Amino acid sequence: MGLKISFINYKGGVGKVLLIVNTAASLAELGKEVLLSDLDTQSNASIRLLPLDLWNKINDFGKG
Repeated sequence: MGLKISFINYKGGVGKVLLIVNTAASLAELGKEVLLSDLDTQSNASIRLLPLDLWNKINDFGKG
């Protein structure tokens, strides 16, 4: 069974996304399997991890 790490802070602007994305990337570079779940409605972690053109395509899906 894998290790679960969670980052929780209700205050905005404290660097949660930066910390989470960099921690996940560092663990992946060490050869660990990483699953990052972005449950934030603003999707900031997903935006950081996906190329912008892909994010725009996913975000526009079903609109219009």
